[in-house]
Amino acid sequence: SKTIEATEYEEVKKCQDLCCLVLLFEERFQLALDNFHEWETELLEQAHSALLWNANDFSTSMQNRLKLDRRFVNLLSSLRLYLDQSDHNISQICGDESKELKEIKEFKNGLYDNHFGFRLLEALRNHVQHSSLPLSAISYGSRRVESKDGFYVQFFVAPKISQEELSENKKFNKRVLKELGNQKDYSDLRLAAREYIYCLTLLHIQIRGTLREHFSKLREGYESAIQRHSIFGGHKVKHIRMNAVDDAGRTLSQVQLVDEFLKLHDVLYSRNSKVIDIRRSFASSALGKV
Repeated sequence: SKTIEATEYEEVKKCQDLCCLVLLFEERFQLALDNFHEWETELLEQAHSALLWNANDFSTSMQNRLKLDRRFVNLLSSLRLYLDQSDHNISQICGDESKELKEIKEFKNGLYDNHFGFRLLEALRNHVQHSSLPLSAISYGSRRVESKDGFYVQFFVAPKISQEELSENKKFNKRVLKELGNQKDYSDLRLAAREYIYCLTLLHIQIRGTLREHFSKLREGYESAIQRHSIFGGHKVKHIRMNAVDDAGRTLSQVQLVDEFLKLHDVLYSRNSKVIDIRRSFASSALGKV
């Protein structure tokens, strides 16, 4: 073992803690995407069941609606988790009164003002938390799709919300409720969910840009500490641990100098960077050229 200054210990611990916060942004974004994937996969699975078995009797429909409610509530929860914790973590990294925090708040407000799907899902989250489940019904549908070699029948499931039912919740956002009456397409939650994910993607990109310089400096300081302390007695060692001790030699706190969480950050950063404008892309099993 070797002795280091308390100031160095605190600086290394700070770098590690704040780098972990940056990782959390990628993890929470991935969590939201995973829940969105499960929501849309459930829609595809139910549409395929309708194709094979025409399973739209009352009992089956009620069970399918409950499945979609569960997927949608999970999606809302993960989206709210990202939004609720983003301001707090940015303030921890940049400061409570920082321009970075102010800019992110303004950016979020802009997303809210400019995208009805964002406003609708925010209102629905409050509705789910305090009043009722979101879906009023699911609609089974099919349409004829022409092609050069004949036609195909495309099956789909549309999860619906009811303006009338939502209005029974006296605390439901009045502005959103009025807008919903003028934007009937949004009674089908597929559109609103995609627009919210699009907004979250824009926010995530903005946060990444805001934290890029901070993260670079923090990571550089932390990795430099690993390099300095991984050589002991002329040999490279693993499992490096720094302890803060009192005058009696009792351990008060410790820091494990590991970099696995940085590797995870890089993996998630790369994966999350592949997300495109989800409003304009759809998964389908329809036949076509490959």
